[in-house]
Amino acid sequence: MSNVSIGSNIWKYYLFKFLDVFALYLPFIVYYFLELGFSLGQIAILQSFMAITLFIFEIPSGYIADKFGRKNSLIVSVILQVVSLIILYSATSFFMLIVAHIVLGLAISFLSGADSAFLYDTLLVLKQEHNYKKIEGRASFYGEIAVITSALLGSLIIAFGIKYTILISLIGHVLLLFVAFSFKEPLKHEPIEKVPLKKEFVNLFSIMKRSLHNKKLLGIFIYSFVVLGISSTIFLFYQPYFKATNLPLYLYGVVFAIFSLFTALAALKVQDVEKKLGIFGSLLIMPVFLVISLIGASFVFVWYGFIFFFFRELVRGFVFPVLDDYVNKLTISNERATVLSVGSMFSRLGLVVISTTFGFLSDSHGIKTMLFVTGFVLLGFTLIIPIFIKNKFNNTKHPVS
Repeated sequence: MSNVSIGSNIWKYYLFKFLDVFALYLPFIVYYFLELGFSLGQIAILQSFMAITLFIFEIPSGYIADKFGRKNSLIVSVILQVVSLIILYSATSFFMLIVAHIVLGLAISFLSGADSAFLYDTLLVLKQEHNYKKIEGRASFYGEIAVITSALLGSLIIAFGIKYTILISLIGHVLLLFVAFSFKEPLKHEPIEKVPLKKEFVNLFSIMKRSLHNKKLLGIFIYSFVVLGISSTIFLFYQPYFKATNLPLYLYGVVFAIFSLFTALAALKVQDVEKKLGIFGSLLIMPVFLVISLIGASFVFVWYGFIFFFFRELVRGFVFPVLDDYVNKLTISNERATVLSVGSMFSRLGLVVISTTFGFLSDSHGIKTMLFVTGFVLLGFTLIIPIFIKNKFNNTKHPVS
């Protein structure tokens, strides 16, 4: 297969990232659940079902991607996303919403790790792996453009009902399926050897064991549990915060669009910023920004307090290209998606633990109090990061394979 053919993966990857997050309903879905009478704790349960599904299937799906091809894994992911949207569109009960979130969790598990590994191996074939952060950051930028576009369109369409925003998002994901089928697998896979299922599990657990025994990888996984877990929790409670501070519903999409603009700018500059900050500064600045978001939004608990969430959006544009790049450099190609999935498993577990705790405590103590408490806890974690980096990475700018 020629490099020209493989090279087309890059622009298709940009299009894939755009359509994957083209979700008009996203700025309004939690508000919709609240209006249906569900509590923050119940909404956290929905997210927990998705995250637990991810926790269970994250590593097996990554192993499947390594074994049977990253392209096939991406195709399965998109099909499951389409099914999830169909269920969400038709949902009339809490049980159906749980099913929709479980299917979405499966979809994300097949995507997580496989997309990053697919891009990285494409760049290896093209001898451009040194540009991974730049290209992944650019892909994130296009993804944020999609979020901005869909959020603004959603603000216009929400007046007709949330079902219309889900339907248009569904059409976008059908187009996404065609993009996934058009990808070219960057590695030439040998014919699949028939291996006993027991041996497959032994191979899988062997990869997991090696990754957890690698001190640098384990350090990144623990970091992901805390930082990505809290970051995802903040996102989950954007809409309850808007509702509690009386931000008009039609502005939700506008605010989401502005957030995504900040995220897009951060994603575009991730390689330059990471190069200047090094591993110490990069790992330290992200939880610091999250602390500012949490504590700032709790002190300025009015509708314009959402300005503090801009710091969280900067983290969102920065964190995945940086952490995935560190993991990619510490793994070999035929295990890369599996190891990336181990890292994602930690972040999903963090989301389950932190969001569920946050949700139920918010029902009794209020969002304002829980924002402050979570920010204070994260501040304590941030203070030990310098020791963590010194022990795990010896203050080098980049991890060494």
